[in-house]
Amino acid sequence: MSLMAVSLWRGLAMEYGDLNPYGTDFKIGIVDPISKWEPSLWCAFLRNLFITPVVLYQSLLARNSSRAGAVAMCVAGYLTWGAWILLLILNMEVPGLYAVAWFFYFAFVSLVAATRASIRSRCRIHGNPIEDFFASLFMYPSVAIQIESALKKGGLATLVPYSIKKKDSGKKKTEAV
Repeated sequence: MSLMAVSLWRGLAMEYGDLNPYGTDFKIGIVDPISKWEPSLWCAFLRNLFITPVVLYQSLLARNSSRAGAVAMCVAGYLTWGAWILLLILNMEVPGLYAVAWFFYFAFVSLVAATRASIRSRCRIHGNPIEDFFASLFMYPSVAIQIESALKKGGLATLVPYSIKKKDSGKKKTEAV
């Protein structure tokens, strides 16, 4: 329901001119690693299943944060992620631990979402914290890929209106649809 509300708000804001749909965006979409035929994205997705806290650490260092803060973020990421996995396994022996496990997963997702939000604000990418949270909740390895690519030169895409794109054949500009 929350995703639909955000989508509806964004669509209406673009329709009425309150939000420019063009500008900077992440070069890699949230579902690109599972929807495109690119083995490098698949490998990055699988790698980030396990090392997302390291990506958070690297992003903090790239933004000139203190080393102690970056280490704290990495340790907190591994503790919350590891506690989630461990408590889900221990739930077989101690019923009810799944609730505590999911608390730790939501804490981990909050760390990832906060990092994505700071990258978005730094790179002036449209979005909001709710989108960051839900993207991190459902596809945190893809969010880690986005964070990694945004820190690299050329890791962002610039969206331009269809009306100013040139055709490949070199003809004049196309009409807006």
